[in-house]
Amino acid sequence: MRQPSHSSPGTAPDRHPALDYRPPRRLRAAKWAIGAAIGGIVLGALYMGFWNYAAELARDSVLDWMEARRQEGAVVGFERLNIGGFPSYLRLVIDRPAMSWPNADAPWGWETDQLTAEMRPWNFRQIVLLAPGRHAVSWTTGGIGRTAKGAVRDLRAKVDLDGGRPVAGHIDARAADFAGDGGLDRLTLERAAADFRCMPVVDADDRTPVADVRVTAHEIGLPSGWGLPLGAEVAAIRLDATVLGNLPFGPLVDLLGGWRDDGGTVEVRQLDLTYGPLALAANGTLALDEALQPIGAFTARIEGFFETVDALRTRGAIRSQDAVTAKMVLGILAKRNDAGRISLAVPLTLQDRRLYVGPVPLAEVPPIRWQGR
Repeated sequence: MRQPSHSSPGTAPDRHPALDYRPPRRLRAAKWAIGAAIGGIVLGALYMGFWNYAAELARDSVLDWMEARRQEGAVVGFERLNIGGFPSYLRLVIDRPAMSWPNADAPWGWETDQLTAEMRPWNFRQIVLLAPGRHAVSWTTGGIGRTAKGAVRDLRAKVDLDGGRPVAGHIDARAADFAGDGGLDRLTLERAAADFRCMPVVDADDRTPVADVRVTAHEIGLPSGWGLPLGAEVAAIRLDATVLGNLPFGPLVDLLGGWRDDGGTVEVRQLDLTYGPLALAANGTLALDEALQPIGAFTARIEGFFETVDALRTRGAIRSQDAVTAKMVLGILAKRNDAGRISLAVPLTLQDRRLYVGPVPLAEVPPIRWQGR
């Protein structure tokens, strides 16, 4: 009898041809394409659902914030709120937003034609705000309501939030032009930028930094009714400062009073001012006295000092006798710098609403009139 044959070691047994079938390359490519398309559709549907969820969450957050402000006594409203920006952004466009605090110690209000807020669907902690166009601001001074209206060509703010509170931000403004009543005949600005950063500290003392502020502004037109000593046009200003000391919550006057009582100060790392004939670069420390008026001590480098003194005397801001004394005493310290301009390096002191240049009392500073005092 014939015995069945056995495969030798290493030789595959007989296989059915179907087991070795490989589909054509085009069919395999089509299969992968269909799988990828189905996966893309599923992922797209999931992301669309996520985006819509985030959009509703953003809308609810805005409405909840407005309701919380109403509970605090604010009047908040808008005409329409639309959400778009899919897929990369959540873009909330609020038509005719308005907010006011009529029962505050210092009542104020604000409204504009349109406010746009942009954020990533996966990051609600960083918001970009856009508000070019018309703005109206109202406030109260000495019990009298005031209003200023105008327009800003570009107004943009990028804000970082923590627990719903702003902790850092950058603001840009260009081509602002406002006019109002009560001596505010105009307020113009060619461009400005501001940066702020808050450092919340539970037990801040008088040496604890709680906020950083940087501001630059160019071509500022101030109200002529203010009677500024060197005219209403400021060419440029730059401020870089750190606030030290605990800032308690509450009305502004109470906040400033508590901050002053706890030894709060402002460390000014850089203050540059170009105003009329004056070019000033200074650094030093600011604080508040018992009447909440600024006091400070600075080290300053001044160009155009003598021209400034002459302009102040011409405008009646200082007496002729004080002008002559200042030029005689401080002229000894003046030197000509590399640019050929006369430069003066002196201490500046602000105390009891008087400005001292070195030992010379130069001018009286108008008081700040705080609401409620």
